[in-house]
Amino acid sequence: MVSDTDASMLYQCPPQGTVSIYREEPPIPPETKRRRIPVAEVRLGKDSSYWIALSATTLRGVTTITPFVINDSWDAHPLETVRVMNFSRRNIAVKVDDLAVELSPVETHTFPYPGAGTEIVRFQVATKDEGAWTARVNSPQGIIHKTRATIAITDIEPSQYDPTPDGINIINMIDATSPPPKTEK
Repeated sequence: MVSDTDASMLYQCPPQGTVSIYREEPPIPPETKRRRIPVAEVRLGKDSSYWIALSATTLRGVTTITPFVINDSWDAHPLETVRVMNFSRRNIAVKVDDLAVELSPVETHTFPYPGAGTEIVRFQVATKDEGAWTARVNSPQGIIHKTRATIAITDIEPSQYDPTPDGINIINMIDATSPPPKTEK
């Protein structure tokens, strides 16, 4: 129930760890209930939280959906870090303060927050289009210390006003949830 480049609400993982993703289609008469058409299925671990990204590829009129599971545990994405997720169809270069990385589609990277007292990170993004890099974003992003942030990068969707957009969207999500208490082993 999300658009092409949006996050859904949070869901609890079923006890067996298998998540089935489907789309709904109108009923075929004489049926009256909407039909659930399977799209993807993923198996998750038990003790973590995850992002599940779906990538759709259409080739010769046939669309293939590929799920990608991104570990969002406190070990993989600790406090005082910003995780950048590339949901663009293009390779991107991301620079957070003085650290830079290149990310392929559906790849992520976690950067440390800057020192205490700073409430923003300098954030720059370039996309690789036809072999050349093009600067797309040079915009500070807000952070809150003792939290973690996730920045999702998506392509701008075509519209009637811009049928072939080349820009990107930046979605900055601050997670103020505290990590679970450490248990002794």
